[in-house]
Amino acid sequence: MFLASKAFSLSADYQNELRNGCYINSKQYLDTEKAKEYCLCTVKMLSKKFNNPQIDELFKKRPEDIYKGTEFASIHCKKNKKAF
Repeated sequence: MFLASKAFSLSADYQNELRNGCYINSKQYLDTEKAKEYCLCTVKMLSKKFNNPQIDELFKKRPEDIYKGTEFASIHCKKNKKAF
């Protein structure tokens, strides 16, 4: 069961790449600590829904579609951290 669930999550390397990109963009709006927390949460949520090929396909789409496909993670993290 554990191995099967790994097939439906992002690899550790991919998660690191997403966190770094998120942090670079978010720290201009949030202080550094809040940006780190927000990005960690967001990437964890994305990893629960997507694997590497799935997120690659999503990121090939139009910006509006990317936003729609990932906004659930942002909404969840904002709701669970009132500071964001």
